[in-house]
Formats: sequence, structure tokens, C-alpha cells
Amino acid sequence: MPPAPALESFIRDELTSRVEAVRAHLVRPDEDNMLKLSGDARFASFDWTSFRGEQVADEHSSIAAAAQNVARIYHENKNRRYLSTGGVVHPRPGALQLVFSDLATPGGSRARSAYDDLRERLVGLGVPAEMVRFAHEFDRGDEAMAEMAEQCRDGRIAVLVGSTSKLGVGVNVQDRALALHHLDCPWRPRDIEQRQGRIRRQGNQNKEVAIYAYVSERSFFVYGWQTVER
Repeated sequence: MPPAPALESFIRDELTSRVEAVRAHLVRPDEDNMLKLSGDARFASFDWTSFRGEQVADEHSSIAAAAQNVARIYHENKNRRYLSTGGVVHPRPGALQLVFSDLATPGGSRARSAYDDLRERLVGLGVPAEMVRFAHEFDRGDEAMAEMAEQCRDGRIAVLVGSTSKLGVGVNVQDRALALHHLDCPWRPRDIEQRQGRIRRQGNQNKEVAIYAYVSERSFFVYGWQTVER
């Protein structure tokens, strides 16, 4: 998608100046450094509104683009039928979608998370609020995780949003998983593997699945995806 003008300006002017200052040792390492620069570039590329608190047009928002796509898939597949554990058609229809983001998660330092923005947009597009859940709403204990997985398998959850750590290793919700959405780009290739292992998994009743990544042109995520896919 086309980048927000403010994001382009930030990358072209502010980030470039900061890189030059760090390389020339014009700032102390505790004030600015390459790791902090990379983190800011990553966050700004993810969602300019979350990064700077400035609204951008939906055409420049990865969250807006994801919401439109997730809602479309939900409505197209809300009557899709799946089998229960016993092999009979489950009375509750509907596919499952998984949305991943390690940035702007619930409970962070910001008053409003990107997760909240996504859910609000989905509800506005006709997805029932009670069917959009965050993995962060469930404790990491075995009982809570089992309940989350069961709700995904029986159609009570249509959209599950989580981070790699919350929704990656050991989460078995593949039965109805039809689509997976990367809102951000993790640092490590193995994190991509863990995410996509939730949907490309034995026991998924869908013959074909879809995987989406949301990337602004000329942003840090272009470089990020090129790096992790090598």
C-alpha cells in the first residue's frame, strides 16, 4: 500500500539525520543508537497512528487494510460448515482467521492498542464483537489456553488476534483456520515459521488457506520481509 506522507517524511528526513548523528558519534549511545533507530522505523512502518498519535487516511493504514480483508473473508465464509470431533457436521458454522502482531499489543504503555483499533473497525464492518478475541484476554495457564482453543475449534471465535509469543508455539487451533494475517514483520525467520505453523498444520479441515502480509511501500517492513525470507 502507499505509505503515509508523514511516514515518508520521517524515513527520509528524521531517520536519515539520526543515522548520520549516530554514525558520527554526535549523540551518546544511551540517547540514540542503531537498535533504537531500527525499532522506531519498524513501529512507524507498522502503524503511524500508534507511533506518533497522528491519524492517517485509511489508504495508508495497514490496520484499515487488514480490517477490510478480514471482514470480507469473515462474511464470505461465515456459513462454511466444519466437522466436529466425532466426524459429524458441527451445528455452528464459520471459519477462523488468525491475526498476528508483536507491536502495539494490549497492556502496553499506550492507552489504546492496535488490537483495539482493529476490533473496532471489524465490528464497524459487521463482524460480531464477541467473535473477535485477543489471545491476551486468556491466561497462559493450561485451562485458559484449552478454552481458547476450543472456542476457535467450535466456531465461537471467528478472529483471533495475538502476538507470536501468545499465539505461536503450542497453540492448536487449526481445525477451521482459513486465513492468517501478518500485521507486522518479526525480526526472526523462525517467528514466521511459528506463526504460519498455526494454520499449515495437520488437522486443518480447509484444503486451501491464505496468508497475507500488510506492507507500506518504501517502509522498513519492505526490508524486513526481504531479510526474513532469505
